[in-house]
Amino acid sequence: MNQKDRLGETLRLKERAEEDLYFASRDRELLARLKHAAEAERDTTLRPLARARCPVCGERLSPHSLHGARIEACPSCEGFWLDKDVRQQLSVGARESWVRHFLAGLSRLLSRPDDADVSRYDNMTKTTS
Repeated sequence: MNQKDRLGETLRLKERAEEDLYFASRDRELLARLKHAAEAERDTTLRPLARARCPVCGERLSPHSLHGARIEACPSCEGFWLDKDVRQQLSVGARESWVRHFLAGLSRLLSRPDDADVSRYDNMTKTTS
């Protein structure tokens, strides 16, 4: 009879262990669903509040037009933001002129600066310091 009781106890322990595993698995799934639902609710709540805000200072961005394209500018920190399409639209027409201006400025920097350039640089550094 002693062996029968041990076998019965072993089967009851096995059933409890399987039951514990089942409920632990179910609890993990429920917690994952709750977490996902909470994150989705947070995103839907915060998205409208963060939309059109400056990522640097948090001020509301104001729309402006630049060469027929719409940009967003911050009145506080004076930063501006472009969408990918706007950036491509602005760069199409200005690509050659931008390269030309860049190379001209680079050649001026590499050549020996004349007194006017040095005084202009000194004035710029004094006003920004």
